[in-house]
Amino acid sequence: GLKDMEEVWGSEVTLFYPGLYAGSTDLCGVYGGRESIVDFKQTNKPKRREWIEDYFVQLGAYAMAHDVVYKTCVDQGVILMCSKDGYFQKFTSNGKEFTSYKHKFLAKVDQYYKQFRKKALVYKDFYLNCGRNVFKTQNEHNSTLQKCGTFFQKVA
Repeated sequence: GLKDMEEVWGSEVTLFYPGLYAGSTDLCGVYGGRESIVDFKQTNKPKRREWIEDYFVQLGAYAMAHDVVYKTCVDQGVILMCSKDGYFQKFTSNGKEFTSYKHKFLAKVDQYYKQFRKKALVYKDFYLNCGRNVFKTQNEHNSTLQKCGTFFQKVA
């Protein structure tokens, strides 16, 4: 699996896309002539490619983070998988297919933040309308509103 690894940029690399997400991957570098994110996976039994789409979505996220922070153009995700009985599998995605996995991840991020915004608005509504009933005094209620106000303004 690693015989095609031509250049290693980092191992156990923490990656982040500023302001959106973070994670860590096993290996970054040039694999088979392409800038790549490589992840090692263990499995109890061999997998079919269609069963591991989420792994490629995850690699797409790591690739975008690496590109933004390190000014690279990662266009390949590589999954190196080994089962308990020693059966090795290599899965790769690159080019337009890999770009589609990046887009799928961005759609998930968008969905997450939309849900987060909805929850924040519910909490805002609670504090503004119902919250005063759970505080001992009006001053305590007003103090809490002030502390949370900046947060609520950002999500409103």
